[in-house]
Amino acid sequence: MHEVARSVIPHARIAYIDNDPLVLAHARVMLADAPDVIAVRGDARRPFDFITHDAVRELINFSRPVGVLFAAVLHFVTDGEHPHGAVAWVRDRMAAGSYLVLSHVTSDGTGPAAMAAIQDAYKEASAPAVFRTAADIAWFFDGFDLAPPRPG
Repeated sequence: MHEVARSVIPHARIAYIDNDPLVLAHARVMLADAPDVIAVRGDARRPFDFITHDAVRELINFSRPVGVLFAAVLHFVTDGEHPHGAVAWVRDRMAAGSYLVLSHVTSDGTGPAAMAAIQDAYKEASAPAVFRTAADIAWFFDGFDLAPPRPG
């Protein structure tokens, strides 16, 4: 992601957040020669922990517009873990002009057999696969103005 961001903004500063120690170890090795790109331990369910992390605060100024990506993470957070509240907490700390991007699996148009197979594949994993409707996913964007897609 930092390479894509820097193709547009060459001096972009990027903080990757992950809760898996192995993923973090690999990321830190791969980012060793990437200035102003860090990887820190954090969990989407507890955004306070990573937004206020010293290394993140030194690198990212949330009083200025930022881009926040919840990529391939929210469909591993159950409703009982309050993912909408976590995203709202981050939103409330983003300056005007900031962007939120997220990816999520949806139950809309997904057959019951496919959903069952995916949920079964994740039943022994550290987090379940959580399908949400398009309306539930749209709820993550409450408080944001939706931007139209830009041509590639």
